[in-house]
Amino acid sequence: FWYLFRIGREVEAGLLEELARFRKWQKWENRETNKVIAIHVRTDDEAMKRANTMLNSSSDHDRMQSSSENDPMEMLTLALKTADRLARNNNWDKPTLLLAADREDVKDEALRRRAGVYPTHARPFHLGFSECAGSACLNGTVAVMVDLFMLALADGLVTAKKSKGWGASGFSKLAREIGMYPGEAILHVAQIAAELQHQKRSGRKRGRQRKKHGRTREQNASGREG
Repeated sequence: FWYLFRIGREVEAGLLEELARFRKWQKWENRETNKVIAIHVRTDDEAMKRANTMLNSSSDHDRMQSSSENDPMEMLTLALKTADRLARNNNWDKPTLLLAADREDVKDEALRRRAGVYPTHARPFHLGFSECAGSACLNGTVAVMVDLFMLALADGLVTAKKSKGWGASGFSKLAREIGMYPGEAILHVAQIAAELQHQKRSGRKRGRQRKKHGRTREQNASGREG
């Protein structure tokens, strides 16, 4: 608490600078009235890893395996799908996606895939994990706090949900509390991952049924010919 209090002036200055860049970008992109959905993609966040593992696995055993091999770009895909659903749920037309991520290549890929993406300018930095000293540590801490408040100031938030042993995304959870988001303005990656997995299972089941019916018709036709 005292550390944050001491750097409050730096955080405020950083936030105002980031907000000025964002407003300028909105004006340039003609998105000043578009709703803003905030997305936090942290590639070592266990909640997002587990959601991505569930979506891309074919069995319960696979989902219990280590999620260390998850592709960050697949995590981005899941986050974007969740943002799309949140926009449809609220009838938000062409919302701006404000992206905070701990990898620059994730930000670059989001810009390549979508129009209307604004990646924050904070360089990847993990509080409590990064080795830093002096001004480097101070600047990293300020950047993290600026990202946190940017996520809190949006209209909607894509986050992770603690459910059935899933780890919660502490950063996005804190942004949710600071922003006092109403329930309809929040959507969890876990929910969309579960729905997409159900669709995949249903598709595989229908495929097996079609093959079974096809074999039955072939056998009936062969019997009639005999």
